[in-house]
Amino acid sequence: MRTDGSQQFPSACRAAVVTEVDPDDPGRVGLAVHNPTGQFFHPLQAGGSVHSDAETRLGGTWHWPERV
Repeated sequence: MRTDGSQQFPSACRAAVVTEVDPDDPGRVGLAVHNPTGQFFHPLQAGGSVHSDAETRLGGTWHWPERV
């Protein structure tokens, strides 16, 4: 978890639905995130979008689930 106050919750992988894709940057999406405490929406507009980060998987980013 980051301690600089920039994240409200600790970083954790959560289920999400891609709700929209930025036509100019396909790695930037809008998400509906499902958490144990509720759902959170990150639309493309209003700066709530989320960027892809399959390598480092930093908090506040998204990646496709691992295949088993």
